Amino acid sequence: MRKPLGVCGSQPCFNGGTCRELNGAFECLCHSRFTGPLCSHDRDPCASSPCLYGGQCRDQGAGNYTCDCPPKMTGKRCDFGRFCAPNPCRNGGVCEEGDFGPLCMCRGYMGPTCEVDVNECENQPCGSGATCINEAGSFRCICPPYLTGASCGDPLYSNLLKSMKLDNVPFEVVLIGGAILAVIGLIAIGGVIWCLAARKRKNHQAHNNTNNVLKNDPVAVGYKRGSKMSNLEQQQQAPRPVSYTPTSNNDAPYVCSIMNNLETLRNYGSAGDELE
Repeated sequence: MRKPLGVCGSQPCFNGGTCRELNGAFECLCHSRFTGPLCSHDRDPCASSPCLYGGQCRDQGAGNYTCDCPPKMTGKRCDFGRFCAPNPCRNGGVCEEGDFGPLCMCRGYMGPTCEVDVNECENQPCGSGATCINEAGSFRCICPPYLTGASCGDPLYSNLLKSMKLDNVPFEVVLIGGAILAVIGLIAIGGVIWCLAARKRKNHQAHNNTNNVLKNDPVAVGYKRGSKMSNLEQQQQAPRPVSYTPTSNNDAPYVCSIMNNLETLRNYGSAGDELE
C-alpha cells in the first residue's frame, strides 16, 4: 500500500529548491543564488547569460533583467531578428526564429516560405451537390439552389423544413411530393368545374322541358299572363304538370351539392310564376 505524498508531493519549490514538511506545512531550502518562500527570486538573473546572439544582460533587481540587443535583433532575450528580419515568409505567413533558420507558420499555403497554394478542394470541403473552386489561399463553394452557407451545409429553407419535419428528407423527395400534391389539386379543380358544368346542363334541360309542357297545356295556354282566375276557374284548372315531380331515377334532379337543391327550388318557383 502506497503512502500519501503529503504537502511536498506537488514539488512546490522552484529552481532546484528542496521541500521539507513541517507539521502539515512545508518550507523550501534554496540554493545560494535563489531566495523567497518558493525559491523563485533570482539574486543574479544575468548569471545564466539569458541574452542571445551577443546581447548584453543588465540586472534590474527583484530577479528581473533586460538585454541590450545587437542591430536587427529584438525580443526579451534578443531571440528575434536573426532569421525573421525582414520577414521571409510570404502570403501572410508568420515567422518564428528557429535554431538553424526561420520557421514560417502558413495559412492556406505551404512550403518553407509559404509559397505554394494549398488546394483545399482535394478534401471536398463543400456540402453534397456543391461545386468547390480553389482560390489563392482559400476556396469557394458554389451551392445548389436548395443549400446555403460558406460550405453549402445549411438548407436554404431550414425554418420551413424544420417546422414540417422535412429537414432530413432529400430535396428530390420533397419535389416529388410537391408535384403529386399539385396534380391532385388540379384534378380536384377540374372535378369541381365539370360538376358545375353538368349541373348547369341539367338545369337548362329541365327548364326546356318545363317550357314545352306549358306550351302543350291547353289550360295554361288559355289564361293570359298576369290575369286573375275566378274560384270556378281555379277549381277547373288542371293540377300542376307531373313533369315537375320526378317520375323515375333518370328524371331526378342532378345532385352535385347542396347548392343544386336550392337551384331546383328556384326553378320550381319560376315555373309557378309562369303558370299564373
